[in-house]
Parts: sequence; C-alpha cells; structure tokens
Amino acid sequence: MVVELIDADGAATVRVDYLLVGGLPGSAVPLQLLGFAAATTEEVTVAGLGDVILWPASGSLRAASFSAPDHDPGSPLRLSVGYRIAHAVEGEGPVLRVRIPVAVVPLPTAEGVEAPFEARVRLPNGWTLSEAFPSGFRADSAGDQVVSLAVIPSVVGFRANTDGQWRLGFPLVVHLLMATILIAFGWRGLRHLRKLAA
Repeated sequence: MVVELIDADGAATVRVDYLLVGGLPGSAVPLQLLGFAAATTEEVTVAGLGDVILWPASGSLRAASFSAPDHDPGSPLRLSVGYRIAHAVEGEGPVLRVRIPVAVVPLPTAEGVEAPFEARVRLPNGWTLSEAFPSGFRADSAGDQVVSLAVIPSVVGFRANTDGQWRLGFPLVVHLLMATILIAFGWRGLRHLRKLAA
C-alpha cells in the first residue's frame, strides 16, 4: 500500500497492490473498505476495470465484488486498487490525526508468506510521524515511513507533527507511568526483603 498525503487540503491518495494466486479469469474478487469517522471514500477504481461501486454492508463497512480481469491462469493476478480520502487528516495546529482506511481483498494469505502487507506513507515536507497504528513504522532511504505486517489491517493511523517538534504522546506517557509503578513496587519489595533478612 502506498499513501501520499496532500498538505493543502488534508486529503490522501492511496494505492493498494495485491498479487492474487490460484484464481481464474472472470472469478469473483471481493473488496471491502471500512470507514473511520470522516475518513471515508467512494472514489474507488481498479486498474483495467475502472470505477468500482462500494455498497453499504454493515455499519461503516462497504463492500463490492467484481470479476477478475483477464490474465494467464498459470500466473498471479496483479490487482491495483486506487482511491482518494477527502478527509484523511483531522485537527488544526501542529498536531494532526491521520486515518487511512485500507481496501482489503478478504482472501486467505498464500502459504509461506510471512509479511503479506507493506504500507508506505509519504508525508509532506516538514511532517513527522508519531503514535502510529500499527506500530513499527520506520523511515527508509527515500524518507518514506514503511511498515511490514503479517496481517492486513483495516486502517493505518498515526499522529503527525507539522512543525518538526517532538512532543510527549499519550502512549509514551502510559509506558513511563507503568515503568515508574514497576520500579516503585520493585524498590518497596526489595526494602521488605531486606527487613526480613535483618
């Protein structure tokens, strides 16, 4: 998945590339897209097929099914799904929240594939990423933020700082608080053991 954030209007363009194996030309391919607050889209296209209409399924979940394009039955089908999220970025000021719904093809993962999903996020100049879900994003040599996962998530989300300043986020506060509590209990337990030994 490749995500490009558009600084001017808070939108994002998304392309999700799938490599499907074992399917025949013309077989049904399911597609699902879950909406998150204002981060929804209806402008979904599949390369070689054009626009795909997503119908309401349950809650904010929308789904579609289309016939697989013609391809050699002995080779994998490369499927490219593109869409635009008009309100991917929420908030004002230097700290923003970004939510990117993932167009999912709910089919089993091929055997032997350990990390079938990779997300690549291209941030506007000066933006930094923090508090990401899923965790594990890292910057590559091109400056993109990249993460590889063993499962396909329904959303990629994170906080973005637009002024380049580092800020103490809620997850780090929770980790520091938990570490402080553990150290305090350990110190108290050690004092108690020393009293018993004396």
